[in-house]
Amino acid sequence: MNQMIKKHWRFLALAVFFTLIASLLAVYVQFAKGDVLDYALDRNTSAALRSGALLLAGILLELGSYYYYNVFSSKFFLNCVKTLRERYFSAILKRNYPQFRETPDGEYLATYTDQFTKIQKQHIENIIWMFEISIKALTISAALFFLDWRLALVTLFLLTTPLYVPKLVEKHLQKAQKESAKVFEAHLAKFVDWLKGFELIKNFNIENKIVGKFRQSNARVFDADYRRQILNYRSWLISSSLSYLSHFIIIAIAAWLVLRGDFSAGRFFIAVGLIDQLSMPILALSMYLQEFTAVKPIREAIETFLAFEPVSTANNTLDPERDVQVSFDHLSFAYDEKKMILSNFNLNAKSPSRLLLTGPNGSGKSTATSLLLNYYPPKQGKVSINDVPVSEIANLPELITVMRQEATFFEDSLRENLRVYQDFSDEQLNEALTRVGLEKWANKSGLDLPLQSGAANLSGGERRRLALARALLRDTPILILDEPLANLDKESHQLIEDLILNIPDKLVLLISHQFDPVKTASFDQVIQFG
Repeated sequence: MNQMIKKHWRFLALAVFFTLIASLLAVYVQFAKGDVLDYALDRNTSAALRSGALLLAGILLELGSYYYYNVFSSKFFLNCVKTLRERYFSAILKRNYPQFRETPDGEYLATYTDQFTKIQKQHIENIIWMFEISIKALTISAALFFLDWRLALVTLFLLTTPLYVPKLVEKHLQKAQKESAKVFEAHLAKFVDWLKGFELIKNFNIENKIVGKFRQSNARVFDADYRRQILNYRSWLISSSLSYLSHFIIIAIAAWLVLRGDFSAGRFFIAVGLIDQLSMPILALSMYLQEFTAVKPIREAIETFLAFEPVSTANNTLDPERDVQVSFDHLSFAYDEKKMILSNFNLNAKSPSRLLLTGPNGSGKSTATSLLLNYYPPKQGKVSINDVPVSEIANLPELITVMRQEATFFEDSLRENLRVYQDFSDEQLNEALTRVGLEKWANKSGLDLPLQSGAANLSGGERRRLALARALLRDTPILILDEPLANLDKESHQLIEDLILNIPDKLVLLISHQFDPVKTASFDQVIQFG
């Protein structure tokens, strides 16, 4: 968080400058009000009018200063939040795929929405407001000492008592905030799952049961938030009670000074105005300190997430234009110690060639390719490309392209989804589309076609062929095709089979148990798992 504050310190400095000017003008306005009252009681019309004109000028300048304070405050905290979002997204992308999957989607969303809002409201904005209140408290305190040192000392002693309340309930506030964030993360994770399972919910006619589960989850969010809010309100009630009691005592002392003849009516008016201006900021400061304290666990968790740096021993760079040889040498792997997925697995293959990896679900087909992608370290043995362990290859993504059964498509044009924001000409894109039988989009209007999220406006076969065109367009020496034939109509199934068998100059690793048995003879190797 400190990095963001340092990055945008100029806006913070300008906000502090204008709040200082506004605070000084606010004190001046109080003294001008007192002068107007004293001159009016003395029936000095000209002096009262002159003081009234200065009062009006002071009020207008004070309002203008607060306007610019608000402008630069907004620039400060909005820029901080913008930077926080950018750093958070970058921190996500620093992780490898298994590290990314360790955190549920709902938790990422909860952090990006609910927790970022709390950081903005309870940390970043509070920094500005605490500067404002501190400056206002200092200027008003100085004015009170100028007015009467006895009143100033009593005022500062009594009005600062509410500041001790947040410290007394600090642990309870942090615990309640942490619990609220955790419950909301769990709720959002369920919410995302239910949205993903929309078709299943409708098909199985379980809307009422899901609504019931939603209500239970939503009620837990309500209960956690309610407990947090009640704790905040109780703390506020104690602080407010102390503040108003202090206010009453101070006004009584000011009235006593008038009775003694130490204060004029105008001075009493000034004192009351200054005390009003001081009591509310100090009460607000108590609330801001309370929020600042409560959000600390969330802030620390986000800072830990942002501080992540990948550890890599990769220092070899392989030429993606060269032929490659992939070796699995006495490889053993298990996701846990109870069940070995691969045991003493050996495989050698070089480009250009086609390999069919087949077998039942859970037999290790996809696990073997995940090890090739360096998603996990093997328990024993090694996976290498051109005799270099994959863990030591710095440009591994430049050597391997992966096409999954459920391909990812962004809410963007067909052109950008095909070239994935890389530098390919429309001619190259049209050629790739024609190659996979999507000639109808091999033109400018077709490439401009907007795709919905997940390419929901395309058929399953069209999505699969578009994903294959994208994979072929990238032209890496190794191509992994993970169940590209699943859930396709007969025409698309046969077309993609023929396309796979005609991919030249690559090492193709096809994971499938649906390939036409007659065509399997066209593969250089067929590896049976399980």
